[in-house]
Amino acid sequence: MTNTLNNPTHVRLKLRENGYRPVPVLDPNPADKSGGKRPAIPNWIAAAKNASIDEISGWSSIKNASNTGVLTGEIIAIDIDILDTSIADAIQNSIVDELGSPLPTRFGQRPKRLLVARTDKPFKKLASPEYILPDGSKGQIEILCEGQQFVAYGVHPKTGLPYEWEGTPLHETALDDLPCVSEDFCRNILQCANDILIEQGALQKSEFDQREQIGRDIGRIEYQLPTPEIVKEALSYIPNTDLDYQSWFQMGASIHSGLGDQGFEIFDPWSQQSAKYDSRTTAKMWQHLKSEGAITIGTLFWLAHQNGWRKSNFEDDRPVILVKGGALPEIVDQSEEALIAAQIEIYQRAGQLVRPTKVRTDNDGGSSSEYIKFVPVTEDLLSELFMRSARYEKQNRDGDQVPIDIPSRISSTYLARQGGWRVPVITGVIYCPILREDGSIVDKTGYDAATGIYAAFDGDEFLPIPETVSLTDAQNAYSEVMEPFQEFPFSDTEDHTDEAVLFTALMTGFVRASLPTAPMFGFNAPVAGSGKSLLVDLISLITHGRIAAVISPGKTEEELEKRLGAALIAGDAVISLDNCNDTLQGAFLCQTVSQERVKTRILGKSVNVEVSTKTLIVATGNNISFGDDLTRRVLLVTLDPKVDRPENREFKNDAAYVVRKNRAKLVAACLTIFRGFIQAGRPQKAPILGSFPDWSKNIRSLVVWLGLPDPCISMDKVRDNDPVFQRNEALLFELDAAFGAEPFTTLQLLQKAEEREKQGESWTIKNAELHAVLAEFSGGKKDLNKISIGKALKRVVDRMIGEMVLRQVSKNGGKSSWQVTGGRRAKTDELADQIL
Repeated sequence: MTNTLNNPTHVRLKLRENGYRPVPVLDPNPADKSGGKRPAIPNWIAAAKNASIDEISGWSSIKNASNTGVLTGEIIAIDIDILDTSIADAIQNSIVDELGSPLPTRFGQRPKRLLVARTDKPFKKLASPEYILPDGSKGQIEILCEGQQFVAYGVHPKTGLPYEWEGTPLHETALDDLPCVSEDFCRNILQCANDILIEQGALQKSEFDQREQIGRDIGRIEYQLPTPEIVKEALSYIPNTDLDYQSWFQMGASIHSGLGDQGFEIFDPWSQQSAKYDSRTTAKMWQHLKSEGAITIGTLFWLAHQNGWRKSNFEDDRPVILVKGGALPEIVDQSEEALIAAQIEIYQRAGQLVRPTKVRTDNDGGSSSEYIKFVPVTEDLLSELFMRSARYEKQNRDGDQVPIDIPSRISSTYLARQGGWRVPVITGVIYCPILREDGSIVDKTGYDAATGIYAAFDGDEFLPIPETVSLTDAQNAYSEVMEPFQEFPFSDTEDHTDEAVLFTALMTGFVRASLPTAPMFGFNAPVAGSGKSLLVDLISLITHGRIAAVISPGKTEEELEKRLGAALIAGDAVISLDNCNDTLQGAFLCQTVSQERVKTRILGKSVNVEVSTKTLIVATGNNISFGDDLTRRVLLVTLDPKVDRPENREFKNDAAYVVRKNRAKLVAACLTIFRGFIQAGRPQKAPILGSFPDWSKNIRSLVVWLGLPDPCISMDKVRDNDPVFQRNEALLFELDAAFGAEPFTTLQLLQKAEEREKQGESWTIKNAELHAVLAEFSGGKKDLNKISIGKALKRVVDRMIGEMVLRQVSKNGGKSSWQVTGGRRAKTDELADQIL
């Protein structure tokens, strides 16, 4: 055996000399979980590939980085991460036998080991499933290759001892001398390792966890420890006349997990039933058991149940489902009925069965927050949940009904019933109380059947709201809500439209899960660092308790559709399209904003699903613009700090801190406003905005009722900034200037645009503005023709801009005539005609 050398630079240079690519790695550090294994340089893959002798020598100046890794890609590393010596030896021997020659082998935490070979064609990392070994330890085989590295020399973070190489160490072995293997060979290695693990009694972790949970359910062990009496009763169903060591060990580990050291008083007498019993061996094994191992009391209960044990003094009230041939549809129906009756949290969303899970995110300043994410229910999990809801039995040869594990075809058949499930449908998630349509409050955690909303504010405390609320009370509450936003540089300091739109976005966010549709909100500024993204985060913090999910719009409409579709499937409550520096547009985005449901594709699958659009969609950008039909679906907030470097401004308060600290108070103020509007009879103070009738009645009118400007005024800015609108407007202006109210043909327009006049010694286009606008419609081409001009006219025909509109007044003999009405010159011509 050879251990690591004392000179890391010497080892690294020798590795480079022999064709490898060394990587400096941080030393072990108890305060850093990745210490001892994490590369010590940024962009380490590129750096390792291109490192010169001088650069490698310079790594010695990096503090606390004397471990040395080796980049994989040209080489592979077979990591046998198994703590059972016999199994690890068997897997290594199978590799060597298959290859016909030994491989350099590194040891860190024995008996774990890592074997190195060469490959001509790099591939992505391969891995076996994670296994639970008979002794309760975890095991897995990984084959590192492209974009990976392994520590070859230095100190192992767990043992505190140097890594060792069996035979010739790697730095003294030329790369070309290593045996060469292919990806297919490596896949065969994994298959062979899987076979060995299963043969030695290991279980895939998913299967093991399911068995453990079933065992805990059988023993009705949830959050309390079992009693010694129950353990002793279950153990009596497991005879110990001739058990092998592994099975005996598992019983000890299971009892120790459930009862701790007091379990020895049960385990030792049971062990004495065997002719192999040795008191010293039993006592020594027990002393080395660890309560945090994978094996739990569920193992004992599961095995005892297989042998006929039923927990005494307990009446299992789960319904019995008899599994028999030819009755699959009925069995699946019964399974679903039991699942629903057990009130297990399974829902349907976007054509998938999902369950709520808590996800923790880190906030600035070291704090963290949780949010609910709905994840798909797998077949294995569904089997477990079915077994929690019902007992599955079959008839044996004697005609007796005996318990069985649920057949997998029951779960797979139920998953295939997409569109036919009877479990509740999730329409949205809320993170604070909201008011229903009738004014009642959704204030209990969990699924609200009246709205289809999942309330996820368990543990959060919110303040009560007044029973009766006047307009004055609501206006005072509005002042309270807007307090954290006082230092933002809104562009319209006089009419306060920007503040009205911001408040509208906030109130929309509160009830978005209960509104069929709602407009999109844009946050605009002339320069970066003005506070656009922070405004979005504050809205999300108040309404949902965490900052908004951010996605990039991408470079194409197809990229935007994929990213937006994925966010909708995930159920994000707020979706922020960040840094939209190009014109934001697209058919899918328009549909998402204006339709209650859209169809999108699940990433990685050729499956289209229908998904709810009940999410608050916002976009941020510097001089952001919206194109096509999106202009009538967006309300705009504009910030203008009027300084060169807005990020250097100083503020009196940290707005995010203020919001987090006072969230309960801000939520109560918003609910107070909602209650006041409902008690006032929901006075309709604003017209209905197309595509958003419910939003108009419940949010737009509420804002105007408070005395604020109509937020839809901001849509004029959106339209004015739309490059398509600007181009259409410019064309109508030029047509009006050229022809007034006089009808014209496409040929006449072409002649007018191409008309030239002599200026000095050269000829120039007489109507340069008209020619430039038509050229823009032709993609910037200077050479105009009747076809391109005809297409330009058809794009703006019958589209009113201000008072101007272009009409097609005749189409005789295949020739179209066009006429502008409502323009400045057209009005003059019409007035002249009236006088004459």
